[in-house]
Amino acid sequence: MQFCTGFLNVSPLQRVQNAAAWVTLGLSPRDHVCPALKELHWLTVTYLVQYKVVLLNQKHNHNTGQRLSCAVNIRSSDVHGT
Repeated sequence: MQFCTGFLNVSPLQRVQNAAAWVTLGLSPRDHVCPALKELHWLTVTYLVQYKVVLLNQKHNHNTGQRLSCAVNIRSSDVHGT
């Protein structure tokens, strides 16, 4: 997620989400969290941020969302790095 590197450090948020998944499913911190996130149908923080940015951009481009206070014009290729 190249575009977000300077704006948001997702590591602390991901640790909070991992802890929430462990508590929700009663797992130990030694258990792998990826299967737990899949079982809960939760996106990782990185993918959640990407999804929200693309969704806001899509709504902005098609005038279906609220007016944004700043200009958001990010191509989906910028988000996915392709």
